[in-house]
Amino acid sequence: MQWPLEGQDQVAAYFQSLLRQEKLPSSFLFAGPPGVGKWTAAVELARGLLCLRQSPEQLTGCRTCRSCKLVEAGTHPDLILIELPEGKNQIPLELVAGSRERRGQEGLIHQIALRPDVGTRKVAVIDEADTLTPEAANSLLKVLEEPPLDSVLILISHNLEQQLPTIRSRCQVVPFRPLLPEAIARLVQQLGWTDSAQEAQRVARYAGGSLRQARELLDPELWTLRSAVLDELARPRPRGFAITEQVSQALEKLKQPAQRRNRAVQILGFVLGFYHALVCRLAGAEAPADEELTGWLDRAEPDSWHPEAAQVCLHRVVHALELVQRNVQVALVLQGLWEDLARQTAHRRTPLYELETVFDRSPGVAAV
Repeated sequence: MQWPLEGQDQVAAYFQSLLRQEKLPSSFLFAGPPGVGKWTAAVELARGLLCLRQSPEQLTGCRTCRSCKLVEAGTHPDLILIELPEGKNQIPLELVAGSRERRGQEGLIHQIALRPDVGTRKVAVIDEADTLTPEAANSLLKVLEEPPLDSVLILISHNLEQQLPTIRSRCQVVPFRPLLPEAIARLVQQLGWTDSAQEAQRVARYAGGSLRQARELLDPELWTLRSAVLDELARPRPRGFAITEQVSQALEKLKQPAQRRNRAVQILGFVLGFYHALVCRLAGAEAPADEELTGWLDRAEPDSWHPEAAQVCLHRVVHALELVQRNVQVALVLQGLWEDLARQTAHRRTPLYELETVFDRSPGVAAV
């Protein structure tokens, strides 16, 4: 067997064991951070299950039979793939249960109940299942409770907490691990995204185990923005308004709300790394840092910082990340954060614990 996923051998071993024992459940929930191979694994598993020549426990399919060629072309009648529609924030009920006029006569639920056309199974995959509307998610419950014979449904989740408990309890959860930095650096070059080993190692360091994140980190504008933000935060008296203006201009260039939110998370990750390294230095511990980050730490005059003041800044960035990931309005979160960090830096000899309550100024902010 040639399992194509870097760093997910435990997933291959798990499915091989199930298939050898002929105990394949009908519903799975692939869970893990984005960019670690969940979608690739789901399609590869579907290829193996639908292959007309190889045993399903080979997982990958022969790639030469009619079924494998249909999977490759994206036209296999027994493989149903549901993805988040372009420009949308949620997967609508129509893709799962059909339009209002043809409810129950089209959509995933209808298709997976039909007889297989090519082989002996039906396989359905829902990417970004965390974005299913409540109606769409609830409509799946009947399929999960009474799955059609010889059908397999795979939901892909980036955050298990966003899944309905009723769905989680009816699926076999398959965890996917973050990729190791050395694996990401190797893949970034193998895929031809960069010829520079140094650049591959840099993005791998900040990718958080996600190949998708590594690709986005190759954007040179992101590193220019990182320099602008950390240049300001390393000043004795950072200008919160200056950071707000630069970050706002960068986010406005991105068309989709999801892109702006992800870019905000990337910037917050850089800022988190800066304060984490500062806290480590003040504690006499070593923290991973590239040459540029070491320069910003030196300019921040760590000897003038109270250790707990640096920790307050670190906690504030963590809090901001949580708010952005909970879909609180990005602009408000970031503006409040830059103001707080500037104020604490200006008074870095004294920890300003009241910064922890700054975001309570505007409770109930609508998500965007």
